[in-house]
This record gives sequence, C-alpha cells and structure tokens, in this order.
Amino acid sequence: MARKRRVFGGKFKAKVALAAIRGDKTLSQLASQFSVTGNQVSAWKRKLLSHSPETKSLFSNLAELSMIRDLTQGGDHGRLFGESGTSDDAAVSIVG
Repeated sequence: MARKRRVFGGKFKAKVALAAIRGDKTLSQLASQFSVTGNQVSAWKRKLLSHSPETKSLFSNLAELSMIRDLTQGGDHGRLFGESGTSDDAAVSIVG
C-alpha cells in the first residue's frame, strides 16, 4: 500500500522557515531535524522571504534578535514577543 502524503500546517512551516532564516544550522541539518526534505526547507524559507522586501528585513532582524536573546537568557527559540508569538503568527500567515 502506498504511503499517505503528509500535510504540514502553517505553524510547522513557519517554524522551519524561521529556523532556516536564523542560519545557525545548514539546510541539511534542518531537514534532518524536522524530518522533511531540504527542498521543502528551501521552499518555505523562499516563500517567507519573498513575501516582500520588508518581510525579509523584518524576519532577518527577528532571527538575529532571537539568537542574541537566546544566548543571553537561554530562552525558547523563535519567541521574541513573549507568549503571544506575534512574530510566529506573522510567519504563519505568510508561509501557511
């Protein structure tokens, strides 16, 4: 019997895309970590960054700030605005 296609939600795609933008791991490492293909990681990252030039700048800055905060506080990756998850919600609306 054929394997059923997996369907990824917007939150998952945004999480993977933001991790790719953060740049602390290679695409291959991210693909392995999230059990997806490198092409999917690249496509989701490209979609998030191509939304608009402002989006590229915004998410690059958010990823940089997230890394700085994580290094100084040991916080949760990808959360810049507390528990509300504003940056993640914006990414989900673009990638999802």
